[in-house]
Amino acid sequence: MTTRQGRIFFFSFGAVLAIVGGLMWHWGEPAGLWTLGLAGCACIAVSAVLSDALFEKTIKFLSPFW
Repeated sequence: MTTRQGRIFFFSFGAVLAIVGGLMWHWGEPAGLWTLGLAGCACIAVSAVLSDALFEKTIKFLSPFW
């Protein structure tokens, strides 16, 4: 996966997590905001802020955990 495709995927994944977390929080589940919402925001931040080299290192570090 190229860096551009990886960034788009990671950004999309983070957006879905943040939306699901926000909906869970809206429906009365406070853990949704703190778990999924913040994890989604972290994914969005990683994909938007890090340089290409740091992004690749982050993905290689996180890939064994999922």
